[in-house]
Amino acid sequence: MVDHASRKPVAWVIAPTTWREIIHRLVRRYIPRPVFALGEQDLYAVIVHGTGFSLPIAGEEPVDGFYTTRIVAARDVRDAEQRALSAVEKDWKRQGRGAVTLEVNEVRILDERFHARSGSGGAFYRSSDEDGV
Repeated sequence: MVDHASRKPVAWVIAPTTWREIIHRLVRRYIPRPVFALGEQDLYAVIVHGTGFSLPIAGEEPVDGFYTTRIVAARDVRDAEQRALSAVEKDWKRQGRGAVTLEVNEVRILDERFHARSGSGGAFYRSSDEDGV
């Protein structure tokens, strides 16, 4: 809306889809996504290694690898690996990034039936770094 006498905006109209998107982003960012192991499932911590991409970092050489951990409920190790790879790939695509090569680096079974967060984020690195990760 515009006040025609002064030509200054007095209000902005935001479409419902915009509000929905804002709320969705806030919920995803600030509310933990718990993981439950139900029935015959166990909880697994799966470390995933990503390579085969180039992600620019403000004014520095781009990073080209990362490690991230996902906590998943699964019936066995193979199922846990698949669920973790799928979750990381989904997150990667949702953020609008290009192709990435993912592989499982390590899988551990957890002694608990509930975990407050499913995992997110990661440790990025440059393969040109001498020290690595």
